[in-house]
Amino acid sequence: MTNSSMRKAANDDNAWKALYHKDFTLEQDSVTPTNGWKAYYAATRAIVNINTEFFNIVRDKSLPAMSHFWLNADYVKCIHASGELFSGIVGFN
Repeated sequence: MTNSSMRKAANDDNAWKALYHKDFTLEQDSVTPTNGWKAYYAATRAIVNINTEFFNIVRDKSLPAMSHFWLNADYVKCIHASGELFSGIVGFN
């Protein structure tokens, strides 16, 4: 448990906005997050982390790890950087 001043500081929207701009980008100046900057920071951090993990798996060509991210279903589509569309399980060359 923390005291109320510490809790207030940890949830201060301006502090989270400053941290967001420090860690990510200043191009978000016009954004007003619906759930506040703390939630926006957490969501952006989660996306950055999962993207990093995904690209490490692709770099390592790990099919077992890729199955963690890729749902094997006909409605799942992947568009390669070349523009080629893939469906289902795709092997690495």
